[in-house]
Order: sequence, then C-alpha cells, then structure tokens
Amino acid sequence: MKISMKLIPNWRDVLRWAWSVRFILAFIALELAGVWLSVRGAFSDNEALSLALQLTGAALGIAAFVARLTYQQGLSDDK
Repeated sequence: MKISMKLIPNWRDVLRWAWSVRFILAFIALELAGVWLSVRGAFSDNEALSLALQLTGAALGIAAFVARLTYQQGLSDDK
C-alpha cells in the first residue's frame, strides 16, 4: 500500500496562524526546557516546579489536539 502525502494549498497560512501549531511549538519548548532543567539538576529540590512544567506540557498537548480538530476561522476549508 502506497501512501501519498501532499501539502494542503494554504500550508503557509496554517503554519503561521493555526492554534494547533502554536500549541505544539509551546509544548516542544516546555519539553526541551524540562529535559534541560532535569539534566542540570534543577528539579532535585523542587518537585512542584517539575510537576507544574509537566502538567502545563500535558495541557498544551491536549489543547493542540483539540485545536487541530476544531474549525479555525480563515484556515479551514469548510465555510
């Protein structure tokens, strides 16, 4: 089975304006910050900061999922 992927015609607009993309970028930034802080040992004495960072990242992941499935004015094909 051959799967062919094509970009949507307005991919630049979606990349620039879609909330799902913004949430995913924020999620990635939090994940990278969490990894960096863990490696530096910043969470050894502050478990609350670690938990807050992880919960915020999870919330952003959920928001990205919801935003990806939701109609976005000016970006979705449906009128």
